[in-house]
Amino acid sequence: MITPSLAKAEILQLFGEWETQGLTQSRAQFEKELFVEINAGDPHRLDTNLSPQLLGKFLTGAFLLSFRL
Repeated sequence: MITPSLAKAEILQLFGEWETQGLTQSRAQFEKELFVEINAGDPHRLDTNLSPQLLGKFLTGAFLLSFRL
């Protein structure tokens, strides 16, 4: 089970890794624009908005969503 606050924390951790690798900048702006919420029409769906300010040639991102029991 994942909550919006847990997902947001994981996303911010990922952003920190991207920042360390020199792929992104402007953490404060990213945090301001980031939202994670449960979809109003489908309680089994988590909606997010990620708007990192990218540096260099970072054009494609891939995400793996893993569920643990």
